[in-house]
Amino acid sequence: MDNQKTIWNKGFITILCVNFCHQMSQQMMNTLVPKYADSLGANAYLIGLVGSVFAIASFLIRPVASPAFDSFSKKKLLQIALFGILLTFLGYAFSPNMTVLLCARFLHGACIGCVAPLSLAIAGDSLPDKEIGRGIGIFTLCQAVGQAVGPYSGLSLSKIIGFQKTFLIGVAIISVGIALSFMLVDKPQKRETYRITLDKIIEPDSIDPAIIQFFVMFAYTCIGSYLAIYGELLSIDRIGLYFSVYAIFLLITRPVSGMMIDRLGYPKVLSTGIICFALSFLIIGFSKTLNGMLLAAIVNSFGYGVCYPTLQSLVISCAEKSKRGVAASTGFLGSDFGMLLGPPLTGLLIDSVTKSSGSRIIAYSYGFRLMTIPILLGLFYFLLSWKRIKYKLDMYTNADR
Repeated sequence: MDNQKTIWNKGFITILCVNFCHQMSQQMMNTLVPKYADSLGANAYLIGLVGSVFAIASFLIRPVASPAFDSFSKKKLLQIALFGILLTFLGYAFSPNMTVLLCARFLHGACIGCVAPLSLAIAGDSLPDKEIGRGIGIFTLCQAVGQAVGPYSGLSLSKIIGFQKTFLIGVAIISVGIALSFMLVDKPQKRETYRITLDKIIEPDSIDPAIIQFFVMFAYTCIGSYLAIYGELLSIDRIGLYFSVYAIFLLITRPVSGMMIDRLGYPKVLSTGIICFALSFLIIGFSKTLNGMLLAAIVNSFGYGVCYPTLQSLVISCAEKSKRGVAASTGFLGSDFGMLLGPPLTGLLIDSVTKSSGSRIIAYSYGFRLMTIPILLGLFYFLLSWKRIKYKLDMYTNADR
């Protein structure tokens, strides 16, 4: 995009700002939509379905969208997708029932299926090759700032001004992101011919980190889907502080994680992150007070907060530069499957335990504790696949991480 001798070039700073607006507004919606569905009378399974519809749409759009990422202007594609998100927020604001809400959620998922990999690819194109790990850490740090403000602001505002006006505030925020996107400049590069083939949808060299993302995201989406409801059942009025504390500590873990990768290597950093991630779910499952939830938030900042940027760095570093758009999309494909299966399966578990125990509190508690299973499966797969991943890193980056 422009001079890439330093991380802090115009292109990277601009995509950081666009990503912040997108993440802040999306984090508001992700926390608020399940609560809104609950207010419409949805049970745990339907609330989980809200998350699954989102993932289904993101998954279905990839065969059409992924080949376009390296064939057309990333800037223009990003702008179209951001405008689509604006329309979905309007849909949330004026949805009178679950049918309309699910339709809006479906469109939102389709747009995110484009925005997330496009933003990551643009960020990667804006960074010096030797600074990919650190740069992606900073890129995801910007997301953390949005997470620090979004969830708690959304929940707090909804109590004061109601769901509709809060959704409209999200519209205003994403509008700022769209305006800033006009400052982006496409990096000159050879563009692939647009065609829908498997190699344009999935980058084989990025499949291993994408599978790990599946296990991690399977568990993580259950926090956004069920934590606010669980906190309400426990009479924790300020459960939204979980997201703020989590995001504040991310301001420490995100930039540090990139430097630690270069110093200690991927295996030690990612393994530690996955273990902390699993521990945070156990803390949530056994906690009954706000202090316990805030402790879980801190632990999770060293868990998912480390896993997320590390896996994103792996996804694009395991592929050739010309295939970073498809590589990023492959990583998010793993996340899509996690989002697709995690919330509804957990919802079914919660409904089943509720019927057998007669207590929603016990059911939600069990649901969070059992999320340690997919997380540890992700760790097991990473240890098994590390030799393959390292070979690809050495081949494409000439860096022994």
